[in-house]
Amino acid sequence: MPFFTSSDQFYTCAKALFDRLQAEYPGAADAILDARLLISFACTNPDVVLLINGRRCPVEVVYGPNRIRPELEVNLSADTLHQILLGEISLPKALSSKLMKVKGPVWKTLALASLFERTQLLYPQVLRQQGLWPS
Repeated sequence: MPFFTSSDQFYTCAKALFDRLQAEYPGAADAILDARLLISFACTNPDVVLLINGRRCPVEVVYGPNRIRPELEVNLSADTLHQILLGEISLPKALSSKLMKVKGPVWKTLALASLFERTQLLYPQVLRQQGLWPS
């Protein structure tokens, strides 16, 4: 059974995470800004799309399908993203085990390292606030 039961639940959690990330670690996305990276995460089960736009300062996150063409497109299950955000699976391991497929310059995924380090600190707290994780 997937961790997220609906796309609405996923988006609510993702928005809370990125809002908190911006408030507590405003420099977490600097590498994405420096690389001017436009990256899309297309997840399955539930089907959701997150677009991180490093061409705008501060970094903009678009929740849901959109017409913006990303430079880097990451395809994975929502459960795999959940495990990455918890720190249970590393970004390199997700890539090498093909849990995550990338279209575009794969080396640019390195710009995500700092962002994921910070989100891993906040994600369990956000899940608890959303009533999705035990206290």
